[in-house]
Amino acid sequence: MRRWLCGVALGVLFAGCASTGAVQGAREEFLAAKGAGAKDAAPFEYYASKAYLELARHASAAEDHAQARAWSKQSREYAAEAIRLTGAKEGVK
Repeated sequence: MRRWLCGVALGVLFAGCASTGAVQGAREEFLAAKGAGAKDAAPFEYYASKAYLELARHASAAEDHAQARAWSKQSREYAAEAIRLTGAKEGVK
């Protein structure tokens, strides 16, 4: 019984760490998009990334780790697309 409780406690701890890491990764990707000028060059993707990042933060704070990871993934995808579009627009200038 004791091992089972330790296993459950470790599982919950690692799930929390994974979602925290996912949110941090999404934040870094969003900041990279922001730094690349995505707010002006790719506003839809920029604001979508920002919105999903906020949702991920709230889910993480509420300890809804699965949802925090899912929304972090969405945020990162939009940020990556914003960066791609920013690079495409810079090449045209």
